[in-house]
Amino acid sequence: MTVHDNLVPDTYHKVLYNFRAQMDGDVTVADGEVVLIRAKKNADWVEVETCQGERGIMPGNHLEPSPEFDGKAVFEIERLLSYKNKEAEEIASR
Repeated sequence: MTVHDNLVPDTYHKVLYNFRAQMDGDVTVADGEVVLIRAKKNADWVEVETCQGERGIMPGNHLEPSPEFDGKAVFEIERLLSYKNKEAEEIASR
């Protein structure tokens, strides 16, 4: 079993290292962020969704592999805060 075996669709994982998108289809994530695994692309890369609703691929070795981590609550809170921040920015720009 490799560390990537626990990176399966519909599980939440904490980002261990910053990753900056380098190509079309990649997603930028920050250390400490929680992401939702959407698909396993190959042995090394996974498709994720961020709490901001962005989707793309990133290296699986940048994620906490623990299956015990239940990041759903953190993910949903971050998503709500992101939505509220965007809403506030839109109101302020009017």
